[in-house]
Amino acid sequence: MSVYYQRRTLAEDKKSKKVISDVLAIIEKAKELKIETERIPYTELLKLSYKNQEAYLYHRTPPYTTATAHICCRNKTITRNLLIRAGLSVPKGYLLKDSDAREYQLEVFNKLKKPLVVKAIDGSEAIAVTTNIKTQKQYLAALEESFAYDRSSEKRALVERMFDGKEYRILVDRNKMVSIIERLSANVLGDGKHNIKELIDLKNQDSKRGDKKEDKPLFKIEVDQKIKDFLAKKKRSLNSVPRKKEQIFLRPDSSLNISLGGDTIDVTDQVHPSVKKIALKAIQAIPGLTWAGIDFLTKDIYSAQKSDDYAILELNSSPRLIWQAEPYAGKKQAVLESFLINIFPNLKV
Repeated sequence: MSVYYQRRTLAEDKKSKKVISDVLAIIEKAKELKIETERIPYTELLKLSYKNQEAYLYHRTPPYTTATAHICCRNKTITRNLLIRAGLSVPKGYLLKDSDAREYQLEVFNKLKKPLVVKAIDGSEAIAVTTNIKTQKQYLAALEESFAYDRSSEKRALVERMFDGKEYRILVDRNKMVSIIERLSANVLGDGKHNIKELIDLKNQDSKRGDKKEDKPLFKIEVDQKIKDFLAKKKRSLNSVPRKKEQIFLRPDSSLNISLGGDTIDVTDQVHPSVKKIALKAIQAIPGLTWAGIDFLTKDIYSAQKSDDYAILELNSSPRLIWQAEPYAGKKQAVLESFLINIFPNLKV
């Protein structure tokens, strides 16, 4: 029988490397703010107590977020329709089923401007997501992957036109925007001395980076064939020596960027006010959603956002906190404090 949540001390949890860093960070911040915490044995629940108030967390899901909101966020088609209903921009796309005639599936492919993105309806953390699709062969393979991942009997997938813009994650509650980070795909910065492989090794020494078992704020860059192929297209190799301050990207831009060794750059204080208005409108479009991570693409986050300038990919009802509480670069925002105030509005920080 697992004793995963029988451990009581932070020291034991950290040593075990089995408990997600978000939960540990919440516990540490809660104690700073005089909030009592209790791990419930044999569950994944955390009890918080503050001035005769009690609340229970399941991972990063606030206690006041409803089941309806969670279902809406898990189903990308529902999210899209609610955002469209609220007058917000989403990538043009279609819902396909495995049972649809192949002729119709190919009609969708031919109708949408390339490149495309194919994703599972209820996927998370970029699982069963294929980006930058340009050929029919890539498209059909991506559909099969997403259909295979779908847990429902219908076997569905979402096909979208790929939006050309920079990628951001916005943390927001129903009243305010908390934090915005730019998400960069895996990259290294040249120093004029080391080759790309050496620069990767040096970057992986950062204490914020770990492998997937360690669950650090950021992931190490793992060199694989996709990195080698991507560099080759740019007429580079792992042995190439970049110029000083030359930024070399190792993978294409995509929602996989953080999990594959990407960077998080805080830009909260620099974005245009219209971005904040859009973020609030987005969370308020989902009934019962009290805290969210919004995947946001835009051509220029520092300028007023027009409908053709941005696209909302999805909303996450249980977003990672540590990415934005401990960004790779930029100002640290009061992410954990805001999360706990969302639970205890009378909390004094």
